[in-house]
Amino acid sequence: MKSFSGNLSKEELIKELDQLSEKVESLKESELNLRFVTDNIDDVIWRFDVKTQKLIYITPSIQKMLGFSDDELINERYKSIIPGDIFSEKMISLAERVKAYNSGDISVKKRITEFQQTSKNGDIVWIEMTTILIPDESGKVSELIGLSRDITKRKGIENDLDTYKTIIDSSFEQTSVPMMLFKVPGNSLVIINTAAKEFFGISEEKEYLGAAYEKMERTWQEFDSDANALNANNRPIALAFKGIQTKCKEIFIIRKDGIKKWSLVTSGPIYNKAGKLIATFMVFPEITKLKEIEEKLRRNAEELKNLNNSKDKFFSILAHDLRSPFQALLGISEILSNDIESLTQAEIVKFSGELYKAIKNQYEFLTHILEWARIQTNKIEFNPSRVNLYETVLKTFNLMKYTAEGKQITLNANVDKSLFVKADENMLVSILQNLIGNAVKFSRNSGSINVYGTRVNNYYELSVSDNGVGIDEESLGRLFNFDTMFSKKGTAGEKGSGLGLLICKEMIEKHGGKIWVQSKMGYGTKFTFSLPVSGSL
Repeated sequence: MKSFSGNLSKEELIKELDQLSEKVESLKESELNLRFVTDNIDDVIWRFDVKTQKLIYITPSIQKMLGFSDDELINERYKSIIPGDIFSEKMISLAERVKAYNSGDISVKKRITEFQQTSKNGDIVWIEMTTILIPDESGKVSELIGLSRDITKRKGIENDLDTYKTIIDSSFEQTSVPMMLFKVPGNSLVIINTAAKEFFGISEEKEYLGAAYEKMERTWQEFDSDANALNANNRPIALAFKGIQTKCKEIFIIRKDGIKKWSLVTSGPIYNKAGKLIATFMVFPEITKLKEIEEKLRRNAEELKNLNNSKDKFFSILAHDLRSPFQALLGISEILSNDIESLTQAEIVKFSGELYKAIKNQYEFLTHILEWARIQTNKIEFNPSRVNLYETVLKTFNLMKYTAEGKQITLNANVDKSLFVKADENMLVSILQNLIGNAVKFSRNSGSINVYGTRVNNYYELSVSDNGVGIDEESLGRLFNFDTMFSKKGTAGEKGSGLGLLICKEMIEKHGGKIWVQSKMGYGTKFTFSLPVSGSL
């Protein structure tokens, strides 16, 4: 009960005092809590008076950080917590911040700065300082509150990481082995060394660094060793993102410039200690030269195998075709030697004719054998020159005239008289002799053989066609293969070795041409071969 207006009664006064006492206790508790925090935290909290440019408060943790006590620093100037060499710079920076804030730019209110500070005992300490501008009641800056944190260990870790990164980057760059490193998550390319760029034909590294694997623009195609195209899901690095390792897998690429390159790829995932995927790598040493050597060895082995087969076939031909005709020669010559006086003139003519045919066939066989052997050993001369094709055909007709007349076969030429080809004339005559000789051999009496041709781009295709017995389909595929070579008797019983067509094929290929055949049983055969027109070689 109030005793007078405006005065508190005793009861009310006691109540007010009790409430005030509670607030004081609460404030004391808050102060104790705050002091407990400030006395025990590692970070340093401080207040700076902008007007006097002196510290007005700093937590005791400054002693642990720099070796100074809070008493040593209170009322000291700003430079007591800022290195002397950058004090002027920071003061200018602070003055500019205060001016900007007072002008309404609130973006300058907070700043974070890193610098090195010398401690009381001379040690260098890395400091991260966060400062906040505090305005007074008028809205103008009056104080600067700061939090200084010792980041020396963090800087050491960062420096170690930078060192490790430099070591890794340098190691990647200096090695001659192509290497790539992708970061997870994001699957982005973080390292690609010069060897890898050269392998892929990459000129601008920046187009790829930082790019996600799935979005990387490839200017090359990738294939496995069986020439199956690889896609975004089955490439080794794609498998690495799925945790699958690839070891020593042969892969080749075809670049946009057409260059083919082989590599031996090893790739896989990289996990941290917690087992989380953090990166993938791919190492792919180039083995192009090794594959070229391997292919050359394979071809040489195949060639050696073919040569051995050819040698066996060759000796088989020599053993059979060279020896067999001598039985007939010996028999006929024995009759002529022992019984010539008892033979009639007609019998002598008959036996002499048989003897001539046998010797002629054997001479042609030996000629083919020697010619083929010279080609195989590269001992035959190849001297291409400008040759008139029509005149060469007529020259061959003259050589084959008596052979054709023996079966009343007509030789016809329909060749451009003004056409010149680039050829070795002796080889060309030999080719035509073989083909026309074959046509005569398998033509019936009174047949005809036509030689004609047409120009196709830079080549002239010349055909030798007959209306003889033809060749069955199975035999057609065996004509130009030494291993499947065969010989059949002609329509008049003429014999051969089968080497003639092989010789033609080898000679034509020396000219850069090709030979092929068309035939149907009972309707004749046409051999066609191509030669470069003069001026195209």
